Amino acid sequence: MKLLIKILALNCAFFCFKSYSADKIPAINEGIYTYECDYEDSTFRVTENNFSECEAVIKNGILVYGYFPSVREGFSQYQPTSAPTCSYRDLLNDGSNYFVTCSGSFESAPLDPESTESPKRWTSEVIGKLSDRQQDSESFLCPDPNYPNGPTEYNHEMWCYELEQELDPDCPAPTDSDPFVFGTGSGQTSICFPVSDGRQCEIKTDVNGGYYVPVSFGSIEPVPCTPDPEPEPDPEPTEPPDTRPPPEDTDPTVSPDTMGALNKVNKNLDSINKNMISGYESNDERLDRLAKETQNSNELLSSIKKNTLEDNDTLTDIKTGQANTNNLLEKIEKNTAPESFSFSANRKQGGLNDIFTNEDIQQIKTEIEEKQTEFNEYIETIKSESSSLFTLDTSIAGGYQEHKIVVKGVEIETGISRFSDFFKLISGAILLVATLTALYILLGKNG
Repeated sequence: MKLLIKILALNCAFFCFKSYSADKIPAINEGIYTYECDYEDSTFRVTENNFSECEAVIKNGILVYGYFPSVREGFSQYQPTSAPTCSYRDLLNDGSNYFVTCSGSFESAPLDPESTESPKRWTSEVIGKLSDRQQDSESFLCPDPNYPNGPTEYNHEMWCYELEQELDPDCPAPTDSDPFVFGTGSGQTSICFPVSDGRQCEIKTDVNGGYYVPVSFGSIEPVPCTPDPEPEPDPEPTEPPDTRPPPEDTDPTVSPDTMGALNKVNKNLDSINKNMISGYESNDERLDRLAKETQNSNELLSSIKKNTLEDNDTLTDIKTGQANTNNLLEKIEKNTAPESFSFSANRKQGGLNDIFTNEDIQQIKTEIEEKQTEFNEYIETIKSESSSLFTLDTSIAGGYQEHKIVVKGVEIETGISRFSDFFKLISGAILLVATLTALYILLGKNG
């Protein structure tokens, strides 16, 4: 039983958990409670350290709902003479319900200043109630920096939720089938699993070291966390070429004299020459930019080729591992195939087998059967001799001595006969003891 209890305790240590999951913890309450203040047509909630708000409403209601006697003729209306006061009465003696009684002193004075009549004094009381004691939802706090979200009500309790963590893009998306791995209470840390391209899936644990492992990882073991390799940066883009300057205009007009015409020709040739030079420079700049873009493309293609070769090497290693695994499985299948076998149960020669032969064993069995027959016959002989020597008769014949006396007119038996019923009860036991004694004497004598 102790072993069963220990096994259950060990299983519970690994598989049992509290009634709240790892992503939330109960919120901490500062111990502040609220009550419902109920007076006439006013109902609102106040905190336990701010009952004065309820008192103010009840005090203001004295003039409205309090009872006052009729004002006598020649006297003023009742006016307060002092500030009202309130007292509390605990109805259940547990601090959950109170009657609040507020009273104020009033008087009605004569309107005639020269009147000798005394003012009429009166004390008016009204009663309110404080009930429905509850914990103040605003007094709950989430002081744990690892569970700052909240407090939030869930299932009539206040909870603090874990800070939502940004999912590592190298990790699979969470699913409902992801198993939870309990931590060792070593605090929050990171657990890393290897993925493709030499990168790692980094998982942040909770404050107790627990975390959800993606179900797609299967039996992959965690590895020490290392920084993911940074991808090679893309080549810097080339600057766009400068805007071509507008070409210089030529003079198409006709000159009347030779010198003017030659000057226009020279000027137009100079404009054509400048426009051609500007076009060559712009084309050269664009050709240089095209050459640089081509070089960038070659670098990107080279990186793609390198990564493709690495992936191919990885796939080749996986295929080689799968082939080796298949070969091992085939060997295991061959080694575990059932082999035909036979056995014989012949007696061995030599040793005790030569001493105890089959003939000897058969002789011993015959002697045992003869002894059993002899024993049964002896028992039957004892039964027949015992029945011829005596028989048992449990019937009791005869009577007991009677001796009766009369005392004050009442006949009382004082003889042995008064014990006759008792003797009948013990007669069977006495006969049994006597019979066993006789058998012992007879059998002992014959033995």
